[in-house]
Amino acid sequence: MDARKRHTNARKRDLDARRRHTMRVIATTTDPVRLSFLQVLLADAGIDTLVLDAHVSAIEGGIGAFPRRLAVATDDEGRARAVLRQAGEETT
Repeated sequence: MDARKRHTNARKRDLDARRRHTMRVIATTTDPVRLSFLQVLLADAGIDTLVLDAHVSAIEGGIGAFPRRLAVATDDEGRARAVLRQAGEETT
């Protein structure tokens, strides 16, 4: 295999890996209790979550100026939104 083909194959593998690990924001809130509740709902459904902006909102002193975002893997987005809707929670 020549170097050009190896490079092309490596780029394809990198793009595939990035697509698998793409995240989608499904909820935004300044309420830490609601954020925790949403995480538990999704964890019970077997969906991993990631909280974005947690450090920023901690630095601002709890005044609620910077909402935290809850994200899930792109592959889990539809199922996560369905779980939250079923629980009566709004999604972004």
